[in-house]
Amino acid sequence: MRMKNKELRSIQIEDRIEIVDIVRGVALLGILFVNMPSFYSPDIYYSDQSIAKTSLDRYLNIVIDLVGQGSFYPLFAILFGFGFMVMFEQAYRKDTPFTPSFSRRLVGLFVIGVLHAFFIWYGDVLILYALCGLLLLIFQEARSQVLLTWATILWVIPTLIMSVLLLVATFHNQESAVVGLNQQLIEQSYAVYGNGTFMDILSQRAMDWYYIHNMSTIPFLVLSIFPMFLLGAYMAKEKWFHYSEDRIVLLKWITLLSFLTFLLFKVMPYIFGRNLFTDYVQDNIGGPAGTLFYLGSLLLISKSPFIQTLLKPFVAVGRLSLSNYLVQSLICTFIFYNYGLGLYGKITAAQGIMIAIMIFFVQMLISNMWIKFYSHGPIERVLRSITYWKKR
Repeated sequence: MRMKNKELRSIQIEDRIEIVDIVRGVALLGILFVNMPSFYSPDIYYSDQSIAKTSLDRYLNIVIDLVGQGSFYPLFAILFGFGFMVMFEQAYRKDTPFTPSFSRRLVGLFVIGVLHAFFIWYGDVLILYALCGLLLLIFQEARSQVLLTWATILWVIPTLIMSVLLLVATFHNQESAVVGLNQQLIEQSYAVYGNGTFMDILSQRAMDWYYIHNMSTIPFLVLSIFPMFLLGAYMAKEKWFHYSEDRIVLLKWITLLSFLTFLLFKVMPYIFGRNLFTDYVQDNIGGPAGTLFYLGSLLLISKSPFIQTLLKPFVAVGRLSLSNYLVQSLICTFIFYNYGLGLYGKITAAQGIMIAIMIFFVQMLISNMWIKFYSHGPIERVLRSITYWKKR
């Protein structure tokens, strides 16, 4: 016998774990800070502090680089894998087909990602999430230890091999290993996003997307995301987001070791100089270590009543994370691109951070008002309708 919609909605809301939405909200704030330079400047073609206009800019760029770069997208990837496994286990309990519904979800996510990447902002991650999500179907019935083992193998071995190869290349030819700038592409970006027509920007956006997502970069992008999917699926199976006194000591050790690893590899470019090796380990070892540190810290402090009060507003932002992620891109491209306010290349890093704070603050207010009337955000509702092939 089918459940009534009201009863089903009640179960879905109860099934939500508040800390998961808090983590999503915090990750969304971190992603906005990291993405902001790519909205107002050709950040993808810079690889050092040359973009900084003042000493304050240089300082702020270093802070964002150390604290945020490479740490918040993996956090979202963990939550994606977590959501995958929760969805599978719910389907298993209800004895309903899982693969068709999850496949439709990936198709919907892919379409949203394409629209986002080519008509709003080139830095989209949804396309890659949708494609990597197909690989998750292989692991839907895997035991938790299998998920953890494959997550470790797929992250550790490629990272170790690339680190050794880049270290050898750096010592072999130090000049070629120094990270430089692509001045021609930088000037083109300033010209198009700052003064070009909508069609010019459309073309530039596609070129920038391909610069990030091409045959030489896709394998590395997949290997940076998919192990985190598997880790998130493992955490769902092992109920890591449920508070457990039995895990406190282990969680504290993981958080401490992650912090030390995060600190060690994040500062390497600033101690030994910026080159291909130090840049790689900073993002691909230091970044995920930061992810585990942030996640562990949030899990440890989330039971404090005072911290719960501070983090409560993030719940609504996290519940509407997909809608908020896309709205961030819409707002920022309107502010900076020529078809909007045209401020591309005309603001400092400090101003960019202030804009990010204001955007997130408004999103927090609207999100908290929204969930008083609706259980899901507008884009989340569309995606759920595609997933379950009915209006939800």
